[in-house]
Amino acid sequence: MNTLVAKVASQTETAHDTLSLQMSAFDELVKNQGGELAERFARDSGTLGALITRHISEFDRTVKTFGGEIVEAHGPAHPGDRRKPEELRR
Repeated sequence: MNTLVAKVASQTETAHDTLSLQMSAFDELVKNQGGELAERFARDSGTLGALITRHISEFDRTVKTFGGEIVEAHGPAHPGDRRKPEELRR
């Protein structure tokens, strides 16, 4: 029983040491390259925001330009609706 306890204690200590080394390496990485990473994240998120805004604007313009034609081409919104397309726009 004592050998089992000793083996578990030894493996626990080894795992603890390994995790400590990995955490230290990660900490050093963040210290050395964290500023660069933050700048890159800020730049990329700004670019993504501009791209989303542009696409939403294009979609809005498309709907405003062709929305009426799309409604007319696809007929009534509900199968039982017998109104004419121009009546749907009121």
